[in-house]
Amino acid sequence: NERSQLAGFRMMGAASGVLTVAMLTPLVVKNLGQGDEGRGYVLAAMAAGILAVLIFAFVVSVMREPEETEAAPTPEPMWNDVGAFFSQFAQNGPLVRVFLVIIAVSIAVTMFSKNVLYYFKYVLEAPESATLALVTPALAMLVLVPVWVFIASKTSKRAAWMMGSMISALGYLAFYFNPSKDVSVVMAIIMVISVGGSSFGVLFWSMLPDTVEWGEAHHGVRHEAKVFGFASFAQKAALGVNALLLGLMLDGVGYKANQAQSVQTLDGITAMMSLIPLLGVLASMALLWKYPIDAKRHAELRQQIAARNTPTNPLQGH
Repeated sequence: NERSQLAGFRMMGAASGVLTVAMLTPLVVKNLGQGDEGRGYVLAAMAAGILAVLIFAFVVSVMREPEETEAAPTPEPMWNDVGAFFSQFAQNGPLVRVFLVIIAVSIAVTMFSKNVLYYFKYVLEAPESATLALVTPALAMLVLVPVWVFIASKTSKRAAWMMGSMISALGYLAFYFNPSKDVSVVMAIIMVISVGGSSFGVLFWSMLPDTVEWGEAHHGVRHEAKVFGFASFAQKAALGVNALLLGLMLDGVGYKANQAQSVQTLDGITAMMSLIPLLGVLASMALLWKYPIDAKRHAELRQQIAARNTPTNPLQGH
């Protein structure tokens, strides 16, 4: 439960960042692009990247680790250490499930947000409303993260994920079959999607450390740093794959920038931002259907770890 709360604070911070980018990007594009929208977005992306690097550098410069109270073990050669991690990773069923979920969700679900600008500009012909559509998921996350933390604590992280996934899945289906081009109707559907999607970030980062203890209970070794490092890398790599797929799919449906799109192209954009995320959400539900770690199982894992780490009394039995 503490991990869910910490993940909640993390995702509220992330939502604040999303809000900032969503609100400022159109202004940056307009002022730096000077009529060239493509150039404006490239410059806005560069500015965001430079700012991110500076923020990371600042965090590294001020962060201090606690002093070591025990002598650090002699480190293994790097490749032996990495090899051992991946060997144990493959045997950690819950960890494999959570990793596959983050890849599926990162690739599929973000296809929705990446298409919002195209949808509002060409399908709804209301580009001025796109910023509100981009801000809505972040606002939902800021408001609803505490709710998902509460639900996870009262049921289980798996149950909360299933609940959020069902809400999102219904929203994606409504988006695809929605016949209305009224912006208010579309925004209402986006809010439904956002309510369900706000559960994903907090639950993923809350589940991940539980799988570390599963590995320690079964194999006697903890791999927090490698697990979280690999998870962050996998998530960012999946987002990169998403961007590549988006470009290929837009070409595939015949998209041509800054001109009227064909009916087939408009239908393709709608399908890309609803059916692909729907498949990702359903895949995540299938992957977590038999996810075994709940509060009871986690307590058992902690007892196993404590029993293993308790020194044996040499006088016991004498």
